[in-house]
Amino acid sequence: MFDKVILLSQGHVIYFGPTASTIDYFSTLGYSCPVHENPADYFVDLMTLDYRSDEALTEIGFMFFYLKHDSASIQNRLGVLYIVALNATFPIVMPALYAFFDERDIMLRERSAAVYRVTPFYISKATTFMPVALTSSAVFISGVYFISHLTFSASKFFATLGVLSCLNIVSISFMLMVGSAVRTMDVAFVIAPGIITIELLFGGLLANPKTIPVAIKWVHWINPVYYAYAAFVLNEFSDLQFTCTPGAVCYLDGMQVIEAYGMGRFTVGQDIAMLLVIAAIFYLAGYALLRWRAKPKFTWI
Repeated sequence: MFDKVILLSQGHVIYFGPTASTIDYFSTLGYSCPVHENPADYFVDLMTLDYRSDEALTEIGFMFFYLKHDSASIQNRLGVLYIVALNATFPIVMPALYAFFDERDIMLRERSAAVYRVTPFYISKATTFMPVALTSSAVFISGVYFISHLTFSASKFFATLGVLSCLNIVSISFMLMVGSAVRTMDVAFVIAPGIITIELLFGGLLANPKTIPVAIKWVHWINPVYYAYAAFVLNEFSDLQFTCTPGAVCYLDGMQVIEAYGMGRFTVGQDIAMLLVIAAIFYLAGYALLRWRAKPKFTWI
């Protein structure tokens, strides 16, 4: 009875157009409605996630839903942990950088009139951005961790949350450093993504740390993404055992994976310590750069 119809699934538009064209449209995608079946029922069933089994849900459903302990799950675990690390970089830095620039310019203007101080401004920005980043990351990891069926252990979950929180702190400190160093937002929006992209390239998944040429290996050791990702991998894989699938590359346990991907140089605690050291360096550098940019320079309070 409808002239046009909108078909939705998981918040996304699957089809919008004339009702009479729906059967032909889905046929072009490889889903032909059976002759004696109600098209409306067929389309609803086609777009609805099948919760009757894990296998079915993994196929019209979540890519990393309930990872197993076979050969194929190793790559998926490495992938989901890398996505967790990535979520603490671009989504944290770029929106905060945009907000920081507007407030920084106001501070510099008021500073030139000697009615505002750099120190309270910098401390307020270093602290006010943090609760939002940490809360959003906690919500994110709480969903991803249990949906993907990472190791169900309270200690491992909170270790993952702790490492993610440290990487968030590094991202905030990096944002403050870049925002304090450059003059315009356009330049910042070129520099920050470029540096983050390099960090992700040397993060440990896309390039094996053991195969990085000596000439650029130093990038790997000052990379916060590597320390966070290495901590994630160590925490998740250290006690895992895997079953081998015939014909697939197989690791018998998680320690073999850690060794193969070069993630075992430091402990989880040492990786966290390195993240905090990097964050402290970024915070101090950002403060020094902002003071250098603010006027007058001789006032240090």
